[in-house]
Amino acid sequence: MTTDKAIIIETTGADPKVDRMVRDGPSGKVTIVNVADSSQIVGIARELVDQGAGIIELCGGIPVPVRANVRDAIGDRAMVSSVTFGLESIVRAAAYNAAFMAGGPTREAYIVLAPGADVVADRVTRAYPGFERTLVFAPDETSAATAAAELAASEVGLIEIYGGFSTRGAADLIIAVDGRAPVGVGSFAYDSAKPVAA
Repeated sequence: MTTDKAIIIETTGADPKVDRMVRDGPSGKVTIVNVADSSQIVGIARELVDQGAGIIELCGGIPVPVRANVRDAIGDRAMVSSVTFGLESIVRAAAYNAAFMAGGPTREAYIVLAPGADVVADRVTRAYPGFERTLVFAPDETSAATAAAELAASEVGLIEIYGGFSTRGAADLIIAVDGRAPVGVGSFAYDSAKPVAA
């Protein structure tokens, strides 16, 4: 079964019509859209769902009330997730946020599960005012954990993961990072979670 996914990232100065990337793969299409501020997110999410996205993932910089607004706008047409940080990551995530809000410089990495990807070749690093973001496509959870450990060792200050990590896959990635960087994991509220078969 394939499911198209969309990731929305808040990025200062971004133009969501231009600052986007689409990757087709065996598990469906992944569309990544950068938005300048949270006022654009509901409209972009609605557009992406109209285009077939079954899952909307919001970056860790987007507040949970915005996730609720997205959910209200799209209803049951798609699942809505946002990245959150567990207790093992919260202190470092807060320190990263303080450095980011002070103007940096900071480095962050987003790892996206994308079957068929080459974890070394399929990565893009882009500099923005005050920070640098590396986007890594990983074919599976094991290679994603290896990439995360390497990124943390290179002093990336924050890692977020997207694309459908299992609970075990997310945990193994956090263990691989070994506390060197905070790791944000996609989370769903009960109203977005699909029921488990009995």
